[in-house]
Amino acid sequence: MKGVVFVNSKKSAYPESWYPLCHSSDLKKGEPLLIEAFDGKLILFRSEDGSPSVVSRFCPHMGTDLSKGTVIKGALRCPFHHRTYGKKGECLKVPGLHEKIKGPGLKNYPTIEKFGLIFMYLGQRPLFDFPSFPRVQRDADFSTALRKDLKTPYSSLLFNGFDTHHLTCIHNREIIAPPIMDSESPYHLRAAFSMKVLIERFYDIAVKFFGARVVDVTLDCWGGNFLIITNKRTKDNILITSVPRDQENSSFFLTTVTNKLEKGLFAEILQRLRLKLTTYLGMAFLKPDEVIVEEMRPDFRSLHPQQDLCVMKFWSFLDSLPKKSI
Repeated sequence: MKGVVFVNSKKSAYPESWYPLCHSSDLKKGEPLLIEAFDGKLILFRSEDGSPSVVSRFCPHMGTDLSKGTVIKGALRCPFHHRTYGKKGECLKVPGLHEKIKGPGLKNYPTIEKFGLIFMYLGQRPLFDFPSFPRVQRDADFSTALRKDLKTPYSSLLFNGFDTHHLTCIHNREIIAPPIMDSESPYHLRAAFSMKVLIERFYDIAVKFFGARVVDVTLDCWGGNFLIITNKRTKDNILITSVPRDQENSSFFLTTVTNKLEKGLFAEILQRLRLKLTTYLGMAFLKPDEVIVEEMRPDFRSLHPQQDLCVMKFWSFLDSLPKKSI
């Protein structure tokens, strides 16, 4: 069989980072879930304790598609020869052979469930911990994440957050002073700037009601795709996190995160409503970008060192990150 290639797939390499795969509610206990990501497909399932696992799609025995299998007592069972795999992808049982004989396992990825989403780390061992939020000091409260699927390369979504010039052209915001940029580690990039709301649209009125005419914003980016947006005048943090489906399609999730209240039921209800409204306002803010980035092909050879400084620094940061494929 030497030299025979059953599957010929060219997969791109992406930055090692924490990527959102789906909503927590999408993954039912006892059922495998097939997810398209990173120019391929992965299998998600819940182990017996309910924690999510992400493993490679095909059984290493004969290449059976494990999305057609079953989950029994928290173990993924191949539909063909009933080999079973544990939450770390290890082979637990080979029917018909001595119980001590185990077959090869599945490729497994570090996984965490946070903010109503299931994240995986693209790599064997995380180079950095799952990012924390600057002002969330205890248990977090969060809104249901909104998801958007776009026909655009992954890189088009990445640099958009650091393109401060487009905030003036598309979103009618005036950048008051040049952004201040720094980093906490090789896997982190921060930009802080102030912007003024220029036009009195419904969205702008709502922004000023919850914030102010001048908004002080900090962007904390981890791993190139995990973006935390902090408005200094509010208690909330907006999380925008994205994942490449293939070389032409990407998805992003947006949610709002804040400290969990220790007060009464009425205060909790008001906070839930505020978080939900902030999330919908965040999506409304991004609406003009969605049409523009569709089928966009970024070309950074003509960037201006003054006008596009943030984009240039972000692209340099992204280029420096270690890359992996599934």
